[in-house]
Amino acid sequence: MALPARNEIDKKYTWDAESVYADVATWEADTEELLKQIEAIGAFKGRLAESATVLADFMDAADSLTRLIAKVYFYAGMSAAVEMDNTQATSMTDQAAGLYGKTMAAVSFLNPELLAIGKDTLKLWMNDEARLATIGHYVDDLFRKQAHVRSAEVEEVLGLAQDPFGSIETSYEMLTTLDLPFPPAVDSDGNEHAVAQSTIDGFKTSSDRELRRSAYESYTGQYLQFKNAITGTYLTAVKRDVFNMRVRGYDSSLEASLFEDN
Repeated sequence: MALPARNEIDKKYTWDAESVYADVATWEADTEELLKQIEAIGAFKGRLAESATVLADFMDAADSLTRLIAKVYFYAGMSAAVEMDNTQATSMTDQAAGLYGKTMAAVSFLNPELLAIGKDTLKLWMNDEARLATIGHYVDDLFRKQAHVRSAEVEEVLGLAQDPFGSIETSYEMLTTLDLPFPPAVDSDGNEHAVAQSTIDGFKTSSDRELRRSAYESYTGQYLQFKNAITGTYLTAVKRDVFNMRVRGYDSSLEASLFEDN
């Protein structure tokens, strides 16, 4: 039994893409708007210490920008996640990833400039400017992480690196979701069942012992067939984590991972 193609599934069982964007053209219009907002937010660089009003204006602009990139990325990413052989969806996801990197780079001067302003001044500004009243936790957490925040220039580079670093997971997902040819599992009656990432969990809990065994061997066997490629993506991910750990001055990748969320 072959798995149905995405376009063969009743629309009521698919995610409601139109609730996010009416169509791809509307999504593309927002990508253009993103580029405009990214360019506009650069006007705040080096100016956040001028006043509470300037900082609040920046925070408003940054909030609008980050909300928009989240929406753009979500729409593209969900489309690709449910149909990874859809070249339009994967192309949109790559485009969104590039925009995400540009967004992170565009706002990267925020933390270094907040640290330069100082916690005491920021607390006064939060009391005086109503639009800054909600950033108290962010400021407290930022000063907790102060030793690991780099200069605005380095933070910008790290922001831009989000896109190529993210391709590690993309390569792994393409391999394991799209390119691994899982042989069908066979149940105790001799019937074949398609093995895929979406079906394997159900087979693992089947009451048919032969189906469980066959599905397990099909699934894990293909992973072993591609163990060298998979190991390569894993080692690249480790190198990425070590790079980030060293750039930010942590003693280990584990510390860097745990420290972020306190």
